[in-house]
Amino acid sequence: MFEKIIMKIIFFFFLRYVRKDVDLSKNRERERERERERVQVCGGRYLVVTFFHLIFFILFALKCEGRGLVCLQTKQTREPKKNLIHAPFLRGGEINYHFPDGERERGFHTLRLFLFFFLILLSGSNAATITITSQCNYTIWPVIWSNPGSPGFPNMFTSIKLRTTESKHFNIPHGSGWIWARTHCTNFGNSSSTFVCATGNCRTGAFSCGTGLSPPITFVELNIGPSGKPNGDAYQVSVAAGFNVPVDVTPRYGPDCSNAACATDINAVCPPELRVVRRAGGPTIRCMSGCQALGDEADCCLGRYWGPDKCRPTKFALMLKSLCPSAKSFVYENAFRYCSGGWEYLVTFCPEY
Repeated sequence: MFEKIIMKIIFFFFLRYVRKDVDLSKNRERERERERERVQVCGGRYLVVTFFHLIFFILFALKCEGRGLVCLQTKQTREPKKNLIHAPFLRGGEINYHFPDGERERGFHTLRLFLFFFLILLSGSNAATITITSQCNYTIWPVIWSNPGSPGFPNMFTSIKLRTTESKHFNIPHGSGWIWARTHCTNFGNSSSTFVCATGNCRTGAFSCGTGLSPPITFVELNIGPSGKPNGDAYQVSVAAGFNVPVDVTPRYGPDCSNAACATDINAVCPPELRVVRRAGGPTIRCMSGCQALGDEADCCLGRYWGPDKCRPTKFALMLKSLCPSAKSFVYENAFRYCSGGWEYLVTFCPEY
């Protein structure tokens, strides 16, 4: 009895949207309304089926178990419906079924498989994947540093090694952290306790970082928000602490997401007073910020220049901004991009190499 009541409620809902003798324009508008109902955004993660449809399919599976349903058809057409959600059509309070020959057993397994994948989508709706890729023509050692209180990110300091075209994937439910790349690293002897990098060094002498970064450094800041967060995810590329490696952040699958990047090799155009070389006469391996090179109050936003109202970008910050327009160039600049529907973030070092 309870099942019949629920089914009648469901039938009433569909009767409001499936009617006879409607013109073509109304049909198209109704399809658009159903599409908006079917595709929802839950904290920036797309769910293909609404909660109502889940209830419908559970009851439908109980009612049709053993019948081998593989597709549903109306009496007017013999073309199988591709969309199972809106496949049933009502005729006098009855659902008209069509069972292709030889497909009975496979049909019900298809329905159960659909429900299984729906649960997978639901359980992973808050997660994002970060893919770190190196296009550099040299080996890099990226680091993921998670802010305190961000258990969704990997360990506090996660270190990896990437050769040219190699990638590494991380699944992150939520949290915030930084990503940067170490370069020109050397492991003296065979002991991991003597691991030292010329740029992005962690100041531990070990492959696995235990402390913060050593500028000048290019870094990515990521804030992966939980489901329902108003602004979704936030991310930015910063050269406010200097530059060592070009990097690009590209979100995928988000309708309102744009990339953040500093894809220009600033080392190649770094002013002489900001350059850092590995050896005399060698190429520039990193470019300092004005604060690191000069240490004055204006470049460091200290003293009388302290605070967002008094600190303004200096000529060095403006130079960095001209080379990397979408990146953060000085301490009080907000260059965050916001994304309400990113499933995956591609962090690519040396994107234009």
